[in-house]
Amino acid sequence: MRAASCRAHPKPWRYCMFKYVIAWLLGVPAGLLVLIYIFTHLF
Repeated sequence: MRAASCRAHPKPWRYCMFKYVIAWLLGVPAGLLVLIYIFTHLF
């Protein structure tokens, strides 16, 4: 099942991006986060 995109939520995009910032701070490479973001929001 596909995760809900940020567009489905009434909150601003910064709330949706918060999880990526937390993952980056925890050590996940930025390139991997970009790929995950593109995959989950475009496909």
